[in-house]
Amino acid sequence: MIQRIGSESPPTINQFQSYQRAFDYFNRALWDGRLSPCMLQFSRRKATNGGHFAPLSWEGGSARTHEIAMNANVMKKLSLRATFAILVHEMAHQWQYDHGKKYAGSYHNKEWGAEMERIGLMPSTTGAPGGKKTGYRMDHYILEGGPYDLAFKAMPPEVSLPWTTGSDQEEGEKEKPANKDKLKYSCECSQVWGKSDLGNLWCVKCHRAMTGPGNQVTHPEWEWDAKARGIVEALARLSDIPVHFDAGSSPALNIGGPDKPFWGNWLEALVHVAEWMPRNGSPFDFGGVEIPVDVQPGVEALPHKAPQIGVKEAGDAS
Repeated sequence: MIQRIGSESPPTINQFQSYQRAFDYFNRALWDGRLSPCMLQFSRRKATNGGHFAPLSWEGGSARTHEIAMNANVMKKLSLRATFAILVHEMAHQWQYDHGKKYAGSYHNKEWGAEMERIGLMPSTTGAPGGKKTGYRMDHYILEGGPYDLAFKAMPPEVSLPWTTGSDQEEGEKEKPANKDKLKYSCECSQVWGKSDLGNLWCVKCHRAMTGPGNQVTHPEWEWDAKARGIVEALARLSDIPVHFDAGSSPALNIGGPDKPFWGNWLEALVHVAEWMPRNGSPFDFGGVEIPVDVQPGVEALPHKAPQIGVKEAGDAS
């Protein structure tokens, strides 16, 4: 006969009653009870996701409510303090959706980050001091002596989770694939496994080169350069700036003047074309666009300022 833990009630009732008590407790302690009741769930998403918030995703007649889910796959390797910090992280998303001004879906913006700091959880892409505070993939770390830390220490014993599941493997550890020809490549936000001869890998999320043994292998025709060339040529055709492409392996653009600036690669040229694109009367808006220019490991990023060659008329917006 299966032995139940902590109670004679069925495991589902036992676990979810405790889950609800935890939500209610932190709602009172950190938000004065302002968060509305929602559907509490457990999921089994990939181990890098601690939880998620899905607004108004459940319906009951004419009523709708949010969903907060914690990833059951990480529960066994986390302390109760760290597990409930995930719950509070998702509750901060609910606070922003219901009471904030700039809810941005899966993007963790500054308003959400400010609320997290207020309740004693510091946003960080790395889960440690020094990480970025905004982004799509966001972790956090607990501020010692902050509101969450104090609330957890004062938590009554009936607020708990009697059942745990998932892997007891340490955070960040991953089993190596059986294929010994595969190597791990990593960047600020992700890690992947691939063959040892992949060459240079670039992350399109954080715009960083992925480091690893394979990145030391030179690639004769770098894929990013070819893509950048296509983008430069398309922008030139769609813009009203006279752009001429000389033949040759290196891009040389003649833009409205006698000088022909040369660049070492097409990604560098793309940065300058973006600078020259008209800011008014154009279908393109490059405001706030981050263009990856650090195209190879160990090479410093090139400046974004384009040389002044008389492209814009006096009075044009910069």
